[in-house]
Amino acid sequence: MRQPFLSLIIRASLLAGIVTVHVNAVAVDRPEAREEEQVDVAALMQQIGDLRDQGEYAKAIEAGRAAVVLAEQTFGRDDPRTGAAKRALAASYLEVDDKVAAAPLLRDAIAILERADPPDEVALSYAVGDLAQTVENDSEAESLYRKALTLAEKASGPEHAATGHALNNLGWFLFEEGRAREAEPFMRRALHVRERTNGLAGPLPAQSLCTLGSIAAALGDISMAESLVRRSLELRRTMLPRSHPDLAESCSRLAQILLTQGKARAQEASALATEAVNVYRSSFGPDSMRTLVAMHLKADALATLGRQTESERLHEELIAKIESLSGSDQAVLSEALGDFGEHMLQAGKPDKAVELYRRAVSLQRKAQGDDDPMVIAMRQRLAEALYAGMKVEAAVKEARTVVASLERAGGDPPPALGIAFYSLAKYLLGTGGMEEARPLLRKSIAIFDKTTGRGSQETLRAIYLLAMTHIVTEELDEAERLVDDGLGRVVTQDVRTISVAGDLIGLRAVIYRKTGRLKEAAEAEAVAKQIEAEERRR
Repeated sequence: MRQPFLSLIIRASLLAGIVTVHVNAVAVDRPEAREEEQVDVAALMQQIGDLRDQGEYAKAIEAGRAAVVLAEQTFGRDDPRTGAAKRALAASYLEVDDKVAAAPLLRDAIAILERADPPDEVALSYAVGDLAQTVENDSEAESLYRKALTLAEKASGPEHAATGHALNNLGWFLFEEGRAREAEPFMRRALHVRERTNGLAGPLPAQSLCTLGSIAAALGDISMAESLVRRSLELRRTMLPRSHPDLAESCSRLAQILLTQGKARAQEASALATEAVNVYRSSFGPDSMRTLVAMHLKADALATLGRQTESERLHEELIAKIESLSGSDQAVLSEALGDFGEHMLQAGKPDKAVELYRRAVSLQRKAQGDDDPMVIAMRQRLAEALYAGMKVEAAVKEARTVVASLERAGGDPPPALGIAFYSLAKYLLGTGGMEEARPLLRKSIAIFDKTTGRGSQETLRAIYLLAMTHIVTEELDEAERLVDDGLGRVVTQDVRTISVAGDLIGLRAVIYRKTGRLKEAAEAEAVAKQIEAEERRR
């Protein structure tokens, strides 16, 4: 089951989890600073770290505020220890996703640390990496993450805790940007460094394992993804209290991975999502983005289990909460509406799905315009819901809009354009538009050949539909040629294409019967039924 809403917000909402406290304790004492005051600052800094380790972020913020005030009074505004206190407070704000409060503190801390003689490049690395989390411009953020890594490696070498921290941050950022393949080597290095510097069972390796699992899932290795995130969850269960947000993070990630594997894994996913909801609600409140992410996972799991009433109720609650939030992100809301629409479509409620998709399209169009990728994707799903609800002319209209938007982008045709051509052709066939549909199907096959592969499910579906049109018009030689071509492309090890192969064999049986080859037709029908039975068992 695809999870667009989750993919949009889970990364942003959990990004604060990459923060770790680093306290720079090396600085020249001011003569007027009394020893007991210095001890008090050091004690507060230690308290901030302890509270954050326990997941007590509100208390860590209070301790951080006190530490900044006391450091300024004890050491002065420009002392590196004051900079360290500001960075520690900012890191605590980032744990609760308050980037507005964190950013000025981090800029002050960086300015102070840069003025130190000599500058503490390890402390700077931590502060620069944290500042990157507050920056909206992706290019600027990436530059800061890479600068943090350069500072750490220069100051402390390739296998220091600061280097592991910077590697983890950069890997996470690249993954968040949809660059999972680039992210993977950085995250693997981060895990290696953290295991060397913190031990195999430390909290930081558990964090990197969790993210590496998400990267593996994005790269299609679901088995590896599950193994990595389970290891992260097991480590966190042994180290952390059941109420710790980091534990909920591993629960959420594992639930997401399990849901990609269908109904057989949905019961465990539901239990994990429920645990995450409870922890996040307790730690951050019922309206926090992390709580909403976990609610979404639970709603997905319930739908996968066939508990539609409960799933619908939870989706409605989720959408109402997002709508009620001050300054709510329209992209997040439109994705939540779209994902709910998909569940309604799968549940056999196309009219409800159409309503939800229309709301999603309207919101996103106002914010981003007609050619925004999310608008195009939502319109594609809206067209499918209209078609499922027997509103075929309306489906054709939406599909034409999707094709036009994708064609305006220019460049090499993406798989999405192949899907758009295929969908428009399918809808046109519902209106009798055979002559327009056939060239669209041929275009879709050509695009899929280059993008998803000659034997992909998408390619075979388009070949199947094109062959069907030739059977309808009694062009049986061309239909048989297409069926043979499709079956010649099937990769038997790919379970996703087996059902399409069964459909193609069914078409072959039809052709055989129409051409008087009854024995061959019976054999083909038997094979098609066997594949269908196997699919039902699976």
